[in-house]
Amino acid sequence: EAANARLAQANLEIDDIADALRRSENRLQLIIDSIPALIAYVGSDDVYRFANRGYAEWFGFAKEAIVGRSIGEVFGAEAFAQIQPHLERARASERVSYEYSRTLADGRMVHARSVVVPELDGDGRTVGFFVMSIDITEQKASQAALVQAQKMEAVARILHKIVVPFLKS
Repeated sequence: EAANARLAQANLEIDDIADALRRSENRLQLIIDSIPALIAYVGSDDVYRFANRGYAEWFGFAKEAIVGRSIGEVFGAEAFAQIQPHLERARASERVSYEYSRTLADGRMVHARSVVVPELDGDGRTVGFFVMSIDITEQKASQAALVQAQKMEAVARILHKIVVPFLKS
């Protein structure tokens, strides 16, 4: 009788712990999906094991649909070719940072900056990669606009140097 009571109490405690873990996991998932960063985990076989909502949406997938797909499948051949050398360095246990661009279905070019951190096992072998990226498309557009404005200003200065003396003569 006492053993049954202890067992019942232990089961209640296990249920409480499981509920607390579920709530904690849900909170963590909400946080990861809400931050303005693209976060993923890829196994050593180059297959996605996890992606937050921002990462999946960046590539045009639902969050649930990206898990189980390969990097090449998600990125497409052109963008994958850009990042493959960086992934090889990460595979060799090196933390890497890089930028890449890809073309969306509507023809727009988007840009991202990524950091890939290898996960190592106890023997120092790479077993997967943590990926954190940010969308830098607007930053790239601002830089391009600034360069264009500087070019136009330079042309205006040159024209001023040519036209003003011409008008004075």
